[in-house]
Amino acid sequence: MKGIKSVFIKMQRINTVIISLALLAMVGVVFLQTFCRFVIFRSLSWSEELSRYLFVTLIVLGVNLAITNHLFVRIEIIDNYLKGTAAVMMNLIRKFIMIYVNIVFVYSSFKLILIGAYQTSPAMRIPMSLLYGIVFIGFAMNVFASLIDLYETFVVISQRIFANSNSFSMLAIPAFILAGDIMSKGGLSKRLVAFADSLVGWISGGISLVSIVACTFFAAISGSSVATTAAIGGL
Repeated sequence: MKGIKSVFIKMQRINTVIISLALLAMVGVVFLQTFCRFVIFRSLSWSEELSRYLFVTLIVLGVNLAITNHLFVRIEIIDNYLKGTAAVMMNLIRKFIMIYVNIVFVYSSFKLILIGAYQTSPAMRIPMSLLYGIVFIGFAMNVFASLIDLYETFVVISQRIFANSNSFSMLAIPAFILAGDIMSKGGLSKRLVAFADSLVGWISGGISLVSIVACTFFAAISGSSVATTAAIGGL
């Protein structure tokens, strides 16, 4: 995965250069059109079309950079409300939706390339398949950027799971559950319940009272609510 990511980063660097050149070209074309229209009073028929195509190139090739750098607009009322696990789940849902949408656009733009082979632009007579190809490349890079971003998210989640589980005190939980299960299978739990029943079982609503007294005795013995639940709950 590191090799794929390094290749994609190099592709994004080339993409950044292309976007910069497209932006400079778009500004130059718009300036030239303004100069020709208001200074020499002669409009260029191809300038508007070329500037629009350059603008489309900026958009479709720049989205993957926004995905990589997490520069998308967020709904603050949702992001500020969700915390912890809910925020992580919402983030994953967003990423899966983003991947699905970009895959759909990749497929649609590929279909447009086939159709554009028989079409040309009105003013400059540029093959539309070339323009649709730029859109296809842009959405394909969006898919790769989304997949890499999703992979990095899962890496962070795995690291958090390991960090939260890497605790010596957490070993007490399975140990207490095992102790409670052993006491339950050995008959200690039944004897405690029988003893509690002899104390308070004769009172009205004695079943609930027996449970409370038995859990009290067992908690005093084991010192763990988890072990108490494992032992008494199995009866």
